[in-house]
Amino acid sequence: MRILKLVILLVLTAPSLFAQQGPSYDELLKRVERLEALLAAQMEKTAKAEGSSPAPQAVSSDFSSPSAKGPKEVWVAPEEKGGYYAQVEAVWAKPMFGLNSAYPAQDVNGNISNVPFEFDMEFSPRVELGYLAPTSEIGFRTRYWHYEQGSLAPDHSPEDDAVAILVGGAGIQDVDTITAPIFNLELDVFDLEATRQGRNSLFSTGFRMASFDQSYGVDSDEGPLTSNLSTDGFGPTAAIEFTRPLGNSPFSLFTRMRGSLLYGDQSVASVGEFNFQSQQDSLILNGEFISGIEWRPLNFPRLDGFYTRVGVEAQYWGGVGNLMNENFSTDDDLNQGPVTPDAFFEGNMGFIGLNWTTGWEY
Repeated sequence: MRILKLVILLVLTAPSLFAQQGPSYDELLKRVERLEALLAAQMEKTAKAEGSSPAPQAVSSDFSSPSAKGPKEVWVAPEEKGGYYAQVEAVWAKPMFGLNSAYPAQDVNGNISNVPFEFDMEFSPRVELGYLAPTSEIGFRTRYWHYEQGSLAPDHSPEDDAVAILVGGAGIQDVDTITAPIFNLELDVFDLEATRQGRNSLFSTGFRMASFDQSYGVDSDEGPLTSNLSTDGFGPTAAIEFTRPLGNSPFSLFTRMRGSLLYGDQSVASVGEFNFQSQQDSLILNGEFISGIEWRPLNFPRLDGFYTRVGVEAQYWGGVGNLMNENFSTDDDLNQGPVTPDAFFEGNMGFIGLNWTTGWEY
């Protein structure tokens, strides 16, 4: 094609080499464009007659300046990438607390021990929707995760002296019989981020909103004790993801890390032998880590864009509070036991578990 254009240009310019006044450069350029159009039409007509169509190519010719030495190299536009995607994550996670105390128990020798709540690996869903602009590698995504788990501790009747229970600033004293202690945790996390894709990597930054709700309840011979602690936070978040293909196989290793700094407030309302209510500002530090293996089908056109991942997930939430953080006393009188009335505001928690992700890019 380049040689053909050069021949056309020489034919058109040859008369001007021997004439005093020939066509101008602009007129020559217009003639070349008309000839190119006629040539393209002829090629398309020939291809249709043969029952095939020519492969499209983007050809760049530069005749914009008289100093140009000829047409540039043939350039073929790269294949566009990006688009929308959706993924669903099945998360099996177990909550971990700095102190886990359902109530203090006293044996026949007068020794005080802690009776904890038992937590399991609980299923929870996480949904992510996103868009990656073609060729620009810039996009956005939004994520939502909901987690909820409750636990019921065993009943207890002290063999010797009574005990005292303090939860959420409220308490009951001289307790001989403890019945149906229950704890429930509920968590909602929402992210909105801008993303930038690199070579085997993805960086995102945006905002995170998180809401924690903890509730505690117990019945006793001295009456019931209930408490509810709510913690909300909003602030910046950033994440980075890496993938490492394993040769020419459909498998890759992946790692995802995230950090967040959230500002909000905490409020507690507790009812017992004496009541307690309080509210204060909160500062939440959050870190997340997920690592595992990814699979994408090869040579399956119908599954193009499908992927699935399996990995281990760990989370840390500092400053979200913990209603079980102070529920321990060595005496039946709360005025003598080593308790801190607002220690539950300073509690931390985390999650450890498994993550199974399934997604589709289109």
